[in-house]
Amino acid sequence: MERTDAGQVQVAVDVPLFGTFSYLTSCAVEVGQRVCVPFGGRQLCGVVVNLASQPDLDPAKLRSLGRPLSGVPPLPADFLAMVQFAADYYHHPLGQTLFTALPTALRAPRDVVLPDNRGWALTPAGQQSRLNGPATCTVGTVAGLASGAVILDASAAGDATSQQAVGRMAG
Repeated sequence: MERTDAGQVQVAVDVPLFGTFSYLTSCAVEVGQRVCVPFGGRQLCGVVVNLASQPDLDPAKLRSLGRPLSGVPPLPADFLAMVQFAADYYHHPLGQTLFTALPTALRAPRDVVLPDNRGWALTPAGQQSRLNGPATCTVGTVAGLASGAVILDASAAGDATSQQAVGRMAG
């Protein structure tokens, strides 16, 4: 991906106008990066589509780019090329085509916090606990699972920890 630290950038915005919009930037941005831009009297989410400046534009008339939005990496070049193809093919503005292709959460001018989708995590009690002696219980459980001899009836296990964690091995 191309990257610039300062200069002009071309930004696609979700408005019903053809073309992209030029902004001045003083921070590092990449092609495909989501940015917050001033547009009219409001702040919109935009996507940097080109780092090249247009020499016929007076920099004094350009507005400054807002802050880069974090949470997701820049959009891939092949995704941007596909959106550009669709916009050309259907004679539709690039900004509207691009934002239609994005998930709803990425269309707003705010940082994105991705959910933690880990299936398993230690509880605070589990992080503080220590095994008492060798992990024979775990070895036995794994062996029981492998042989199919585990019964998922924790109520017959001896103590509360065993009831919650291990289950009962078939005899």
